[in-house]
Amino acid sequence: MIHRKLLLAAALLGSVLGASRPGLAQNDAQFVSQSVPAALLTGETRAVTVTLRNTGTTLWTRFNDEGYKLGTQNPQDNTLWTGGPRIYLPAGAQINPGQSWTFSFNITAPSTPGTYNFQWRMVQEFVGWFGDFTPNVAIRVSIPVAVCPGVPMPAPGSDAGPALRQCIANTPSGGTLEIPPGTYTINSTVRINKPMTLRTAGTAGSTQSCEVLGSACAVLQAHVDSLLDGGFLVVESTTGVTLDHLILDGDRDHRLGSIAAAHCRNKYNRYGFNARMTNCSSCRFTYNVSRNALCGTALEYAGHDATIVRNAFKSNGQDHRTANDLWADGLTVSFSDRATITDNSLIDNTGVALIVGGAKDAKILRNLIRQPTRVSFAGLMLFNFQNRNNSGDFSGTLVSQNDINCGSLRNCHFGLMLGPHPWNPSLWITGGTVTGNTVVNARQGINVEGTNLLTLYGNSTTGSPASATFLCGTRATSNLNIYDAFVDRHGDTTPATARLWHDCP
Repeated sequence: MIHRKLLLAAALLGSVLGASRPGLAQNDAQFVSQSVPAALLTGETRAVTVTLRNTGTTLWTRFNDEGYKLGTQNPQDNTLWTGGPRIYLPAGAQINPGQSWTFSFNITAPSTPGTYNFQWRMVQEFVGWFGDFTPNVAIRVSIPVAVCPGVPMPAPGSDAGPALRQCIANTPSGGTLEIPPGTYTINSTVRINKPMTLRTAGTAGSTQSCEVLGSACAVLQAHVDSLLDGGFLVVESTTGVTLDHLILDGDRDHRLGSIAAAHCRNKYNRYGFNARMTNCSSCRFTYNVSRNALCGTALEYAGHDATIVRNAFKSNGQDHRTANDLWADGLTVSFSDRATITDNSLIDNTGVALIVGGAKDAKILRNLIRQPTRVSFAGLMLFNFQNRNNSGDFSGTLVSQNDINCGSLRNCHFGLMLGPHPWNPSLWITGGTVTGNTVVNARQGINVEGTNLLTLYGNSTTGSPASATFLCGTRATSNLNIYDAFVDRHGDTTPATARLWHDCP
């Protein structure tokens, strides 16, 4: 005991004398870095780090309870975050002059919401405070938000599927479920099979999409290890469902080594979908973003009277030049008579940006398609999905004012593809009026192959080269090609080539 007191007295005397006499040992510390959350929920525990450098001439050690520690500031000696005012060095630690040390510890947020200061400084116990104050962080502490009444928000990174399913079950048929903004990690299928609306709280009536609203929209994100057949959000066998103001994120880049990606590479791409609306009549998909699908498609829709308006489909799939069968469409409409597919933006998707397999009396208008950095098979395509309802029937459908620009690198194999013959020469499409569309810098601008009773006129196509490279090799190309088709050109005299593209997607 006498020995400890003598040491403490010597340390105190050295500190006092060192402040006025050069050459004696002095304490000093320089702030290096810290990792601290800006916001916490009441009672939430998180790990933090604070790194300081010993810029004095003393050796930092624990020395039982009287050694070197990290102490709370603002106010000094508060016990707000850790239940005590000090963070100890571990037993045996020695931080020499010039060395840095990282204090790693857990903090727990107060139980009362508010904004609380987080600041620290080095202290030699019973001797004095020294060195830099860490930069103050004003941490916002808020009450945990419920997904819906009685269903708490899942912990960050945990599967939000059960909570969302419970909220959907609690929503009456024809009702509306509004979920708070935030990120919901999905590792089990969220399924809707009754008429209802699912949207982000606070966005009702907004005419701005989640592409503009950003963090004001709820994000439903696939878990890195998710293995869900047909998407993590599924609407099926129902009517009158609206998905509105949501962000669907397939988290592609973090899932490239997953089992789901292995299925994609084995040509079973349903494990890569973001979402599907199957056998869903009079259903709506509005003001959403669907991005980063692993493979397949960002949204597959099948059902009549669809309304798909003012959404963004972005960065879905990997470039098929480098990633076999990890391509993804932006929007895949298997069939939908009387559909309204308008004013969507489809950016850098790697399958077909917008593909429709059958839609009588539909409107496909004013969709913006851009491929600035990634290669796609086609910008917009009228197709025939064999053995599906009304496959390839576009009678009474208008395709107009769609704007397709494939970028300076000509990142679309086909700008506007009308007919299935480059993929399947045995299938045909019927009907449809295609007019007033713009195609820029596609390898093959407009290609018409495998159509009956198509009306085609008044489209603007520029920038296609004399030849380009496709999966089947280098081919001669043009702004407009019509082959193996029965087309009413409505008096349009734009020059067209007549080249065969069978089996050359």
